[in-house]
Amino acid sequence: SYEETVQILIKYMKSADSLVRIEIVQTFEKILSGLGNAGQSVHKDIYKQLKNLIQDRVLEVRYYSIKCLCEMMK
Repeated sequence: SYEETVQILIKYMKSADSLVRIEIVQTFEKILSGLGNAGQSVHKDIYKQLKNLIQDRVLEVRYYSIKCLCEMMK
């Protein structure tokens, strides 16, 4: 299920490099856009991760995090 997928990605993100973090954030964005309001059960977990990634040292990670937050607001 998507909830398990999000939890696995969150665990993996802690030890991932910047390129993998970008891919994970893009996956979050696609999950959120595909599920719409049905994905509200994972919004809180994804938001916590994105909040930390906005302060990342790599510009692309920050960009995709903000882009994912914009998708979450829709």
